[in-house]
Amino acid sequence: MGWNGDVLREGTNGWTCLPDIPDNGGYDPWCVDASWQNLLDALMNSKTPSYDKVGIAYMLAGDAPISNITPGGMKEDGDWVEGLKAHLMILVPDHTMFDNISTDPNNGGPWIMWPNTPYVHIMVPIDSYPAK
Repeated sequence: MGWNGDVLREGTNGWTCLPDIPDNGGYDPWCVDASWQNLLDALMNSKTPSYDKVGIAYMLAGDAPISNITPGGMKEDGDWVEGLKAHLMILVPDHTMFDNISTDPNNGGPWIMWPNTPYVHIMVPIDSYPAK
């Protein structure tokens, strides 16, 4: 599916894949399940997501530089993530499950992205992402 919502090629497995976002400083195609589609719709339309099942998304080519604090955040806000390689992203409806997971993207393992927002999720590196 294109970022404008146009279907580029119909699939049959329940996943939606989106191409690279041009001109955002990186290469970032990704694939999402229904819960993630709900979150992306909410994010793009300034709504609160309403998914009620665990959600999985993956970015096997890595990600463009991005704020770890909030969607649309700027580098100047701090907690900027660069050089992210292949990773999974996990949504859980019960946000209390995030309580004991690090928010540090440089901890060498999974971390919470966009904490304290309706778009909070777990980032799970599946390619080497060096700790600082």
